[in-house]
Amino acid sequence: MPRSTRRTILKALGLTAGVAGIGSANALLTRADEHASTGWSTFQYDAGNTGFVPDSLDLNYPIANSTVEIDPKNDERPAIVDGVAYVAGFDIQATDLETGELLWEQSYDSATHQIGSDKSPTVSDDTLILSGGGVVSALSTQDGSVLWQFDTGEEDTSSTTVVDGTVYFTTDTGWCYALALEDGSRVWSYETGGSIGTDSSYGIPSVEAGLVFIATTLGVFALDAETGEMQWNKAVSFVAPVASDGALFLAADEELVSVDATTGEERWRVTVDDDVSVPPVVSDGGVFVRRQSGAVDGYDAADGSLRWSIELLEDYRVPMTGAGDTLYVPSGADLYQQLVAIDTETGEERWRYYVTDMEVYNPYGLFIDDGTPYFLSHYNYLYELVEGPRSLDWRFFLGEHDYGNPDPYLFTVSEPLVASEYGVYTSQGIAVEAEKGGPHWEGKGGKLEVDDGAYYTALGRGLTALDFITDDGLFGRQDNQRWQQLFEKNLTTAPLSDGSMVYAGSEFKDQAASLYAVDATTGEQQWEFTGKSCPGMATVEADPVFLGETVLAGTSDALWALDRAEGGVAWVANTTVSQLASNATHAFTAGDGMLTSFDDAGESVWETMVAGTVSGLAATETHVFATIAPAEQVTQLAAFDAATGERLWAYTPVEEILTEPLATDATVYVGAGNTIRALNPEDGTERRQYDAQAEISVTPALTDTALYVATEAGYIYKFERTE
Repeated sequence: MPRSTRRTILKALGLTAGVAGIGSANALLTRADEHASTGWSTFQYDAGNTGFVPDSLDLNYPIANSTVEIDPKNDERPAIVDGVAYVAGFDIQATDLETGELLWEQSYDSATHQIGSDKSPTVSDDTLILSGGGVVSALSTQDGSVLWQFDTGEEDTSSTTVVDGTVYFTTDTGWCYALALEDGSRVWSYETGGSIGTDSSYGIPSVEAGLVFIATTLGVFALDAETGEMQWNKAVSFVAPVASDGALFLAADEELVSVDATTGEERWRVTVDDDVSVPPVVSDGGVFVRRQSGAVDGYDAADGSLRWSIELLEDYRVPMTGAGDTLYVPSGADLYQQLVAIDTETGEERWRYYVTDMEVYNPYGLFIDDGTPYFLSHYNYLYELVEGPRSLDWRFFLGEHDYGNPDPYLFTVSEPLVASEYGVYTSQGIAVEAEKGGPHWEGKGGKLEVDDGAYYTALGRGLTALDFITDDGLFGRQDNQRWQQLFEKNLTTAPLSDGSMVYAGSEFKDQAASLYAVDATTGEQQWEFTGKSCPGMATVEADPVFLGETVLAGTSDALWALDRAEGGVAWVANTTVSQLASNATHAFTAGDGMLTSFDDAGESVWETMVAGTVSGLAATETHVFATIAPAEQVTQLAAFDAATGERLWAYTPVEEILTEPLATDATVYVGAGNTIRALNPEDGTERRQYDAQAEISVTPALTDTALYVATEAGYIYKFERTE
């Protein structure tokens, strides 16, 4: 029954040092139907606990725009309003999410009674409400000073719901309270006779249409919001009731039930295949339930018919969020914390955003503040999600796993990437797995090559083979080294593999440079070529390429064609080679202002003068592509006819082209400024741009379906190829 006098209201006057006087609170009358303008101010967004934001988020390729560390405690959830996160952590804190600045913090023992620390806070205008340990406290959102406290004398209290200037909450002993937001005075209190689980997912009241709904061991009670008088008590719910559009949605004993909010009369009832531990999300026309098995079910709110059901495995205790026509489901399945976006009508997965931390824990949820989504990971990092570049699959930061020096510019990739179906490998020796963009394993760095079975790295005097790791694994040094061969000379080129042999060129030392050939399986050296005279071959400057049954090595004064198996000289051409490329029938060199084509017998087929320095060369069966830096002009990409040497077109963007070209029969790729340009090889027209949002550092890598890009800011991007 209602009661009017039971506990003492503790006003701020006379509290410990640093606590403000009570004053007159300028309370905002918070209404559920006006909640969209106030941010994520309570446990599940609004007074009905629907977890649903009416406006859709403009997210198709999400990335983190900023990351701020906050400090929630005991898996509780923050309130986020007007770009400020309010958190009950080891202290009570308010953090500016734009700057990351801690605006203020308040200790729990700064008032006459311990401020509650184990519940999700609620914000109403300039007041922050905290609950727990039997005490409800009101703090100023401006500086954290304590405005008032209300001591129930009970062991525990639930999170709060604020509507029309009234604060509603429950106690573990089955009481429901209504307090005035302005000064903490009791408006009414009601004893249900049952007990209430005061964890956020269970004890928080739902308020709609002048009624307060609470879940107890004696069923769900509907109380008049103004007087506290009971209106009805019928159904049972193990989680907090959810109220929306005149209906109440309850979950208990593997059942989902909808009742009329005004009368308590049952509207429909369906069997759920497992228990439900968090309140459903109720959107316009839909009810979405997360089961303990990890599955998510979508029901029609009008009649309870099942729309769809999907299996997401873990984290059934983390509440979901709805926005527009999308349901956002936090999950920790498949090794990484992630946010899964699901179409509310069909259950179709739209995308997944991965937080690739090194340990596996549950994320805490998605919170939306005035259209801005924030994803809270287990490690207390709040990620502001924004729309990323078109066709982005994921983005990985290379610097986050070197705790000795986190400056991202120290982790800029210095050599072209290589990629396989299992992921991408960088010159730092970091492998990022393909599907989720997580740190897969760490090995040797250097200049890189990949074939169907292994990565190869050349660094200093060492040539190393690393087997693919094909299963899921967390970041770390994996025992996947197949072999390592140490030579007497430092290697100067990237390795080149045909699957059976691996080749690499060296510096000039002891009267000659060398081209080494080793067995791809065992790492045993098969032959070494140093030239035919003394002094011998000059430093191998260009990465080797294949031409028929020969391997080509380019130096400052010669192009050597060597038999792949034995290392014998097939032919030699006297020419300067700074860049080298080949197709099935011809080799192409750049040096001393000339582009030259050689056939497989070493005969010069054509020569073309270029006005500038060639910094990159690539070839297909029909075209040769060169990045050329003319004197005092912007670098350009030029295309030549592979058969005749005729210059076909030139592509000159505003930005200086920074990478060597990467060519397929259908497309040529080149990095310019912050983007990879995908060009038509026939005429140089742009097919599309891949925006990496920072200056691109090296040549990208391709697989059949993906484009991998590295930037100066220390990020690796994976794009779906759509050109």
